[in-house]
Amino acid sequence: MNKKPFIFGIVCFLVIAAVIAGIIYAIFQAIKDDAKETVLAPEPREGLTKMYVFGGWQAGIPDDAVMSDGERYDPVSDTWTAVKPMSTARVSHTVGGVTEDDGRYFLYAVGGWNDGSASLRVVEKYDLTNDIWEDVEPMLEERKEHAVGVVTHSNDQKQYLYAVGGVVQSQYSTLSVLKYNHTTDSWGAVANMQTARKRLGVGVVTHSNDQKQYMYAVGGYNSSNRQLQSVERYDPTNDTWTQVAPISEKREGLAVGVLTEADGEQYLYAVGGYDGINFLDSVERYDPRNDVWTQVQSMATERRQ
Repeated sequence: MNKKPFIFGIVCFLVIAAVIAGIIYAIFQAIKDDAKETVLAPEPREGLTKMYVFGGWQAGIPDDAVMSDGERYDPVSDTWTAVKPMSTARVSHTVGGVTEDDGRYFLYAVGGWNDGSASLRVVEKYDLTNDIWEDVEPMLEERKEHAVGVVTHSNDQKQYLYAVGGVVQSQYSTLSVLKYNHTTDSWGAVANMQTARKRLGVGVVTHSNDQKQYMYAVGGYNSSNRQLQSVERYDPTNDTWTQVAPISEKREGLAVGVLTEADGEQYLYAVGGYDGINFLDSVERYDPRNDVWTQVQSMATERRQ
C-alpha cells in the first residue's frame, strides 16, 4: 500500500479525534494574524499556524449541554486560549473559511441545532483579527448534519460558501445545496445533488487540466440506501452535479481532506466513518484525473464523526 505523507496522518488524527470528542465542527489555520486554509488542506506556509474549535457538546450532570464557546490552540506555546463565543450555541453545525473581497479571511458557523432540539438557519461570521462574531444573512431553511465547501469560482475569482446536504426541516436527508455570496450577504439555491445525503464529507479540488475548482460530496447516509458509497462532483461554472467513481466502502460520518502532493496534483482523501456495522480505520485516496479511488494505509484506530 502507498504511505500517506506524515502530515496527513497528524491532520486527520486532530480533526477526527476532536470531532468524536464532541467539541469540534471547525478547525482552521491562522497564518500570522489572519487565516488562509483549513487544516484539511495543509500546504507549506510561513508564519504561525493555529487551530480553532467552536461549539459542540459539553458533558455535564445531569444533562449534556450544547456550547457556544470557542478556543484557539497555539502549537508554539502549546496553549489553548478562549476566544469570543458564538452568539448561538450549536452542535451538528459546520464552519467554513472564506477570503473576502478585501483579502481578509473570516470563519462562518453555519446551521446546526441547539438545546431546544430545533435545527437552525442562523449563520455567524468570525473576525479572527478582532475576535468578533456577527450575524449574517440566515440560510433559506434550517439545516443540520450537513457539510460545507468553499469554492473559488473561475469566472470572478471570488470565494463562495456552500451548505451541502444534511437534514432540512422535516426531511430525513436532503438533496439541496445552498450558496452564500459574502459580497451581497445573500443565500441562494443551486442545483440539487443526485443523491440525498447527511453526515457526508465534502472536499474542494483544483483540477490541473483547467485550473478550476470542483466540489466533491462523498458518502453519507440517507433513509433509502442507508450508508452510501456514491460520490458526486459539482461544477460551479455549469451548476451541475456529476456522478464519479464511488468509494470502495460505505461510509457515513467520514472526514474528507485534500492534499497537494509531490507531483503538484491535488488528491481527495476519505477517512474513517461508519459502514452501518463497524467504525472504520480505512482510508481511500481519489485521483480526479483518472477517476480512481485507491486504498492507502489505514489509521491505527477506527473513527467516525
